[in-house]
Amino acid sequence: MTVEQQAAIPFSFSKPDSINGKARVGLGSGGMVTASVQYLEEGGDNNLHAHSAEDEVFLILGGRVRFYGVGDALIAELGANEGLVVPRGVAYWFERVGDETLAIYKVGAQDPRMKNERINYGGVTDQQKARGDEHPLTGRDASVEESKAVR
Repeated sequence: MTVEQQAAIPFSFSKPDSINGKARVGLGSGGMVTASVQYLEEGGDNNLHAHSAEDEVFLILGGRVRFYGVGDALIAELGANEGLVVPRGVAYWFERVGDETLAIYKVGAQDPRMKNERINYGGVTDQQKARGDEHPLTGRDASVEESKAVR
């Protein structure tokens, strides 16, 4: 493919109806790259989990967030214009900190040679249930002991 044949792909996000919601968009061909913006007015929004074939990059657009790993170990506390890279297989969860609405931008890049599963190390949160995310993505449940063995 020559440079002239390649095309840039514009995209945009619409803020979700629920302030504790996500706006998602697929980027590129085959869904190997995804992006989302998530807004949280309170609490955390996910359970301890990992992705088997997807690296993720988080950029904080507004508010503050804490990312945690196995055993609720603090990975990072971040504010606006700060970010975090979470390689595939690394277990994490996050929560909003403070009074300001959290706006967090995520880009995920999947290895097309691997099956991407969401590996849940605990039950889904009430916020996930409220969004209808009983089983976010296709995935499997695993024990926290298994997550410790991965890292």
